[in-house]
Amino acid sequence: MSRMTTQQKLDCLLKQFDTLARYQGDGVVLNENDVQLLMKQCSFINTNEIGFYIRSLDERRLIVSDCSADNTILQATITIDGYCYLDKLKRL
Repeated sequence: MSRMTTQQKLDCLLKQFDTLARYQGDGVVLNENDVQLLMKQCSFINTNEIGFYIRSLDERRLIVSDCSADNTILQATITIDGYCYLDKLKRL
């Protein structure tokens, strides 16, 4: 399998938050199974890398994150801009 680009990893993570959310505006807290799935599907190495990418999506205002400093708690809510971006991805 080829290595994912940075943008592909960002998109993969955002899509996974969308999949895990029960409805738009629902906050998602990643559990151990979610983390393992992200590592497999999005090519993340560990929770620190996932936390780094979550914070990057937050800086882009696609999500609002609430992660612990040590990345033992990884959680976020997709913003309206995040859902609009996902709509664009679906059209590609």
